[in-house]
Amino acid sequence: MRIGIVVALCALVLPAAALAKGPSQATITGPGLAKPLTLGGRGGWTADSPMTVLTTRGGFFQVAWGGQPERTLPAPPTRKLGPRYRVVYLVPGPSGQNDRIRQDLYPFAHGGPVTYTAAGQRFFKTRRTLGGWFRAGSELKAAVLEAGIPRPGNEARGASPPADSAENRSITWLAAVLALLALAGGTTVVARRRARPAAA
Repeated sequence: MRIGIVVALCALVLPAAALAKGPSQATITGPGLAKPLTLGGRGGWTADSPMTVLTTRGGFFQVAWGGQPERTLPAPPTRKLGPRYRVVYLVPGPSGQNDRIRQDLYPFAHGGPVTYTAAGQRFFKTRRTLGGWFRAGSELKAAVLEAGIPRPGNEARGASPPADSAENRSITWLAAVLALLALAGGTTVVARRRARPAAA
């Protein structure tokens, strides 16, 4: 509940923050993606959109501007990072130029998603990223799954829904109903045949 409230409050100020200090767009590439995922842009800054969650919960502002620096880490919090995805943030500068900040994303790391941003990336002409590792919450994993990153093991099928998804459950339920109807229909036919009197 608290996380949802925080994300919602951040979303209220994000349009201004995105223009002043934050990214306007993010492009994600990595395992299982046939083409890059593009987040953000117009309509991409709703309270729970993947772009909003990625930016506010993935440590962008901490590693770029130093907010809450105690949350950044000098080393990865786990050795089991899982597949790596590259995020390229497009950051509009005050003079109209667009800078790019690159970040590594490990959405399936043991213990929760992890990001890493190299220090020294230049933006806003005179600014440089502080860099570091950042431990994100489970909401970031849910957001990138929603955006189209496949779960580990589904790379060959691209961003296919997991076996227990609502779509697959609906298909299974429909198949079961059709099977029951077919069985009921077959039983009725057999019963009618048995009820017919023998021919004279």
